[in-house]
Amino acid sequence: MSRDWQLRVEDILAAAERATRFVGQMDLAAFKADERTAAAVLHQIFLIGEAAARLPEEIRGRAPRHPMGGNHRHAEHHRSWVLRGGSRGAMEDGAPRSPAVATADA
Repeated sequence: MSRDWQLRVEDILAAAERATRFVGQMDLAAFKADERTAAAVLHQIFLIGEAAARLPEEIRGRAPRHPMGGNHRHAEHHRSWVLRGGSRGAMEDGAPRSPAVATADA
């Protein structure tokens, strides 16, 4: 029996909360230097992708497309995207930064 899509959404939200908690108040340099935290966050991103891929198409269609588009199984691409800081804000070099890093720097 397939899990209800609402439970999958709860899984996605829980994984996002865990990833945010793992990062805490780290700045980008600390995050890059902490292999365990980076791996833990990457795992949560993987879980989000797996749960999202199993949502019914009609539910997925309600949300904006993934910022990287395409297949959610590109773990190295996810890792690179996270280490660059995600899709919001910008670092001094113009590279994007994650909301968690932007908040920690504020």
